[in-house]
Amino acid sequence: MMLPPSFVFSQNNLQDYLDCPRRFQLLHLQHLAWPAVKTEPYLVMEKRILQGEKFHNLVRQAIAGVPPEILASQIEDVELEDWWEAWLSYIPSLPQGKRLSEYSLSIPMLGYRLMARYDLIIASPPNTLTIVDWKTNHKRPSSKVLGSRLQSRIYPLVAIQAGLGLFPGSVHVEVDRLIYWFTAFPDQPESIPYSSESTKDDNDYLLNLINEILHCNESDFPLTEDEQLCRFCVYRSYCRRGDKAGKLEEIERDDELFLDATDLPDFDQINPIDL
Repeated sequence: MMLPPSFVFSQNNLQDYLDCPRRFQLLHLQHLAWPAVKTEPYLVMEKRILQGEKFHNLVRQAIAGVPPEILASQIEDVELEDWWEAWLSYIPSLPQGKRLSEYSLSIPMLGYRLMARYDLIIASPPNTLTIVDWKTNHKRPSSKVLGSRLQSRIYPLVAIQAGLGLFPGSVHVEVDRLIYWFTAFPDQPESIPYSSESTKDDNDYLLNLINEILHCNESDFPLTEDEQLCRFCVYRSYCRRGDKAGKLEEIERDDELFLDATDLPDFDQINPIDL
C-alpha cells in the first residue's frame, strides 16, 4: 500500500494501529469524519480537554520566559490553578540545561518520517537529553501500562537519532530518561531510564511495525479484538460495535484504558532535523 509522500508516522497513529488497525485506516488514511463522541458525559470530557490544552499552553509560555505570576493571573479554573502550582513546585527538580517546550523532531524511516513532539526536552551538556511529558489524566496509569505505550519507545529513539542538532560538536546523543508527570498526581511521576542498548531493539521494532503497515492492502485492517476499546472510539457505530459512548468513569476505573486528549499531534508545528 502506498501512503501519501507527506504522511508522517507518530506515536498517536502507530498506537491507533496497534489498538485497532481499522481505526488507523478510518482516521489516518481515509480521514473519515463520523458524528460520535468518545465518552459520556460529553461536557465533562470537553472541559477536561480544554483544561489540558490550557495547562500545556501555560507551561509552554513559562518555559519561553513569561513570568509565572503573569500567567497565574490568567487562570480562572480552580483545578487548573492547583495543577499550575504543582508544576511550579516540580519544575526546579528537573535537570539544568537548555529547555525546549512543544518541540518536534523527526527521523526518516522506510521512506517516510517518524515524528515525536515533546512537551519538554532538556539538553544538558555535553550530550544528554531528558524528556518530560505532562499527562492530565484523572487516573494515574500503572508503570506497566506506561511502559507498554509506543510513546515510551518512540520519544527516546527519535531524540537519540535526531537530537545531535541540539549539541553542536557532539558525535552522539544520550537520553537519560523519559519522565511522565501527572497534573493530578504531582508527587508520583513515572521516570523511565533509557539506555543505548534499547535503541537497536526499538528501532527494529518500529521498522517492522511500519513495514507491516506499508504492506497492508485495503482489506488488511481488521477490527480490534478488544471490544472494550470500541466504547471510546468515535467509529463504534460505523463498525457496528455499539451506538453508545463509554462512561468517563469507566476510563478512570480501568488501568488498561489510557485516554489523554492532550496528546493530539499538530503536524503543522514539526521542525524536523533531517539526517
